[in-house]
Amino acid sequence: MDEKKTSVRFSPVYLKYVKFERSDSIDDKTYRIDVSDTITISEVNDNSFKVEFVRKTVTKVPFFVEVCFDFVVSLDETGVDYYKGDLERIQNFAELRKNEIVNNLNLPSRASLLIGNVVKEIGTPFISVPHVIIKEQNK
Repeated sequence: MDEKKTSVRFSPVYLKYVKFERSDSIDDKTYRIDVSDTITISEVNDNSFKVEFVRKTVTKVPFFVEVCFDFVVSLDETGVDYYKGDLERIQNFAELRKNEIVNNLNLPSRASLLIGNVVKEIGTPFISVPHVIIKEQNK
């Protein structure tokens, strides 16, 4: 069986938290506001793993905002039989597929909309991109 053919089921996706901080040093300048995404895999067991998706602004001016979602991914019966409780292989599968899983659930779009709604309240229109932004680190 190919690891890419393992089917998964998702628990409901929960909005874990939203953090917002407005900078006191706002002036009439134009700001470049970058965002970064982090996807963390945890609680790996023989039939599931937890995924946490965080999108946050990299800069603190004119504001800082962070949105976090989490959910559980369950392997189907075929996947459970295939991995036979090998947590390292399940972890590798999760790491390999995490971007795809998060994008398929439209979490970057949801985060973008939430951030846009929170930030519009201070009069600073801002929409972040609706897909995962992860910069690979050199190994």
